[in-house]
Amino acid sequence: MSIFKDYIREELVLIVSLKHPWSSKGKINLDQLKGEPFLIRNEGSGTRMTLEKELEEAGLNEKDLNVIMSLDNTEAIKRGVSNIWHRGIYCTKNSY
Repeated sequence: MSIFKDYIREELVLIVSLKHPWSSKGKINLDQLKGEPFLIRNEGSGTRMTLEKELEEAGLNEKDLNVIMSLDNTEAIKRGVSNIWHRGIYCTKNSY
């Protein structure tokens, strides 16, 4: 028996720059993440822990990704994707 109750459901959302080839695709395969420059949240963040868990469930781990930087600020990651690393990707939580 669980004593916890879910109040908010969250999903990881992958974003890419408009200049990235994936910007016009609706979905991608997890294997396509391998080798792509990837910006992620810093270690210990809820988003990072969720990403690590989801990768593990898919049979992947962080070492399968080409992580070029981890940042502690979602806005910095968004700016990095849109302004600097046009081919970069990152995951953020999307609450609904």
